[in-house]
Amino acid sequence: MMLVASVMLLPHLFSCQSGIADELKLREDFLVVFGDEYKGTEAAWELEDIHVQRYFGRYRGCEVVYMSCPLCYTEALRPVEVAGYTIVFGSGQEVYVYKDSKFYTIEEAYNAKLITKANVRSIGKKINPGER
Repeated sequence: MMLVASVMLLPHLFSCQSGIADELKLREDFLVVFGDEYKGTEAAWELEDIHVQRYFGRYRGCEVVYMSCPLCYTEALRPVEVAGYTIVFGSGQEVYVYKDSKFYTIEEAYNAKLITKANVRSIGKKINPGER
């Protein structure tokens, strides 16, 4: 099954009513995990630069999100095989599975048994609602 994702990136313009219990903690953790490499540079990230761009839901205690941050992503189709499904992203941007202050790709979360095959299919359908 092929699921295709396409996301138009407009950093700093997103404010998501996500339903995430502690969205601030998620944003703070994202800044620590991904923003550290930019500390002390002109490209240093601030908390106000980090937002939940799109919230896909909660699966087995994990939050599934696209994050908006000060990065540029390539606009090229990027297929990823997970649990027998092909999810095709419209850019280099990742969908992250967040649990216990850690971020996983969908593939990493599935391999770590944080999410199930049925969860992968459900997430893929939300990324690209037109696929069956």
